[in-house]
Amino acid sequence: MVEKTEGLNTDAPGFAALGQRLADERKRLGLTPDESAALGGIGRASHYRYESGAKAPPTEYLLALAAHGLDVLYVLTGQRGKDVLGVMTAEESALVDNYRAASSISSRVV
Repeated sequence: MVEKTEGLNTDAPGFAALGQRLADERKRLGLTPDESAALGGIGRASHYRYESGAKAPPTEYLLALAAHGLDVLYVLTGQRGKDVLGVMTAEESALVDNYRAASSISSRVV
């Protein structure tokens, strides 16, 4: 079970917005609170504290959910990772991979 928030002032303002974005992401992924808690390796009560803004979610929890599609940058900042980082879609990534794997003659044609 992940419960650490070392170094964080969990009474600081701003966790309510973070918790709302965490809930938004959970819903975007089609997860129930219980499913999200299980994927993140935490208990139901901890998950509800994170979504309510009563406590900051630990890094380990966010990383576990990121492996299932959670946009951690959005949860933390309110800005979508794709918008901020220019993350490619799967199709765009495949195109770049194919370009890189092509011979020098083929890549010049493209």
